[in-house]
Amino acid sequence: MARNDYARRPGGGQGLRDQRPRNCRFCNAVVQGHDDVCDPCRQGAQRGREHLNGPSYPTLLNAEGKLCADSLDAWANDLALAFAQGSPALTKSQLRGFYGHVKRLESSLGRNRPFEDVVCELTRLKPLVHARFERKKIPREFKTFIERNVAASVASKEEFGAFVRHFEAVAAFCEGRIKDEGKGRD
Repeated sequence: MARNDYARRPGGGQGLRDQRPRNCRFCNAVVQGHDDVCDPCRQGAQRGREHLNGPSYPTLLNAEGKLCADSLDAWANDLALAFAQGSPALTKSQLRGFYGHVKRLESSLGRNRPFEDVVCELTRLKPLVHARFERKKIPREFKTFIERNVAASVASKEEFGAFVRHFEAVAAFCEGRIKDEGKGRD
């Protein structure tokens, strides 16, 4: 059946094809109107931006020195939504580049590399993220995420370990929400 065979609505509309429900591009929930993002995903991204700009972020360890559960669940989910909805949206290759660098540093620390050497390598992420932001390759939210977490992570091995776990959770929540460069959402 050709497109023109569909019955037209009064007033010249395109018929039944206009009436199909749209899905959120992040969670596949049905959205109203012409939006491609549902309200919960939009609100989650806003909470992620508020976490990043809050005075206590990134306090990933609690008073006992243990990792806060929120940093692996709610905060990580909200940050992933903020990165995916940022402008420009974060791509998988950008995320993998930074995440891979952090994981290699964690591995080298496990092979008895001095923490001071790891701190020097970790600190190199700040100018790298700045350059990528200035070239409009990453969103401001991701730049802030890296800068603030690197600044907190150089304090101790425990803080660095907490950042690695937090970054793992964020990367996992980004799966399916961010796209590959040059491709549509996968």
